[in-house]
Amino acid sequence: PKTTRPRTTTRAFPETFLGLPVYWGTELIAAIGVANRPRGYDKESAVFLEPLLFSVGTLLQSHRDEQQRIAAERKQEQLRSECKYIETSLQSIASTVASVTGSSYFHSLVKQLSTVLSVDAAFIGVLGGDVKDGIDIVTLYDRGEVQDGIRHALDASACEKIIADGARHYLSGLRKKFPRDALLRSRGWESCLGVTQRDVSGQVLGMLA
Repeated sequence: PKTTRPRTTTRAFPETFLGLPVYWGTELIAAIGVANRPRGYDKESAVFLEPLLFSVGTLLQSHRDEQQRIAAERKQEQLRSECKYIETSLQSIASTVASVTGSSYFHSLVKQLSTVLSVDAAFIGVLGGDVKDGIDIVTLYDRGEVQDGIRHALDASACEKIIADGARHYLSGLRKKFPRDALLRSRGWESCLGVTQRDVSGQVLGMLA
């Protein structure tokens, strides 16, 4: 049998409406609206609702403060977790390479850095007499492969920026940022973090990336 749906009398749009801002101090934080009062709205209606606006503003600000407190606590917990992870990682690296000497020390160091930090590659670079001469990569560990004695030109390279700034990180698009960097092209790296290594006088000796 065929059934007939009853007609709805609900209006799609309000015939009368009053919108009011909600402030906390001088900051606009919300708005409330009421609609379809048979007699409409006037200034007295707005005055009548002022205590409600104050209460809504207080509740909303209290909620925002609570959300900010929770976010700050989560950030602190994340920082503590990251610090603990770094501490554990450094201890793991130190314990692994402590008994290693000579060139094997650098091999072990970059391998452990790559493993502990869960990255594809790590390398140690040493500057020559003149920065323009480039950088000597003492040891490079890249996805299980170890290489020594790689000469890398610094001009227009990511290493040049790292050495100039002291520390630098790139989350993505590394090869697009440095299209002339031969090392990036050959290795296919897309992100990196690098820091310079200095002597007691502050002179840059090289870098770790």
